[in-house]
Amino acid sequence: MRSPPRDGSGPAANDEANPNNNSIRAEQATDTGSVLEISVSRQLELRGIGDTDYVSFNRIDDAGNWQAERVPAVMVPQLAMAYATMDCYVSVNPVRAVGRGRGGNADVTRLAALVCELDFDKLSPAACSSVITTISSIVGWPSMLVFSGGGVHCWWPVDGDDARGLDRSAASILAARFGLLVAVVARRHGGSVDTVSDLARVLRVVGTTNRKRSQAVKVVGFEIPRGCPVFIDDIIEALDDFGIEELTADEATREIVAPPSTWTYNPDQVEHNCSYLEMVRAGWFTDTPRPGQGRHKWLIYQSCRLHGFVRRGCIGSREQYEELRSQLRAAFHMRIAGAHGFTPREEMPRREFEAAIAYSIFRVSIKTDADVLSETGQLHAHNREANEAAELAALAKGVGTHDNN
Repeated sequence: MRSPPRDGSGPAANDEANPNNNSIRAEQATDTGSVLEISVSRQLELRGIGDTDYVSFNRIDDAGNWQAERVPAVMVPQLAMAYATMDCYVSVNPVRAVGRGRGGNADVTRLAALVCELDFDKLSPAACSSVITTISSIVGWPSMLVFSGGGVHCWWPVDGDDARGLDRSAASILAARFGLLVAVVARRHGGSVDTVSDLARVLRVVGTTNRKRSQAVKVVGFEIPRGCPVFIDDIIEALDDFGIEELTADEATREIVAPPSTWTYNPDQVEHNCSYLEMVRAGWFTDTPRPGQGRHKWLIYQSCRLHGFVRRGCIGSREQYEELRSQLRAAFHMRIAGAHGFTPREEMPRREFEAAIAYSIFRVSIKTDADVLSETGQLHAHNREANEAAELAALAKGVGTHDNN
């Protein structure tokens, strides 16, 4: 089995003068002067999608409506030409021919590629270049970069024989774990990405138009000659070595309930901290472990609670969140050092904390509202007026409140 090259290195770069308003060039992102602009046909061919495959083709029409259909892959170049002035998207993976709309994870027939979507609103162009370089040093270079006008999409095609031997659950787990890897690396470079990595995701079609920007931008793609198909065993080994959390099939295949991109901070909490959150934070430094709960499980549980508070609006600002995150890290370090009856360790495993944070963000995104409420103080409110209103609403529904403040 041939391992993917892991020689990624190269400077981050920022080029505001790049044509089509894309902020970095493929040559800079991959530290090579040898890249080839690709056609729609090549965008499909590079990830092994052939004449017998079907894909989901999606577009936003002039009225702003989302239109989706499943079509033979051979029709995509023709459709892309017909709708070249529109926002168009194609499924990352081939789908079943029968069915309506774009389809879901159950309609995906095989894993064709692992992808990451880097957004210039969440990562500077220079940081995007560094993220690509770092991930490439771990799993090998991507075979394709697509510049969407608002960011860059990186594609790692999966070896075709490997892909055909992978069932849907295993494919979902692999894609989700790869998404966690991207999230950890993005954080290290000062930005963030969504942890959504479902098999049915769609990304932009080269040669079409991004009309969501202030100025319409043509979507362009480039083939990276040093890139090559990746092998599943090599990716799993790389994820394990990096410390990416193991996932269950249930976690990997569950629908996203609340994407992290929809979580918002509550400015009212800047001056008036959520008292229930403050109680939980204080407990980080005083809690004794539950029976059978090791340090890592404690960290996962508390990190999920922290991000449940974000999802609920119990945190006032990004700065407040970063401070809480820093305190959770300090509390975890205390346990590494032997606090609360744990056996001391010489040092914290490399990347353990950041990998746990990425996993918890993903985990909270798939939790039901009821599960998040259960882990974050039920119907607690943030001030007297809100508390009274919540109490009255709960009584009207016949629901008792817990931990009200």
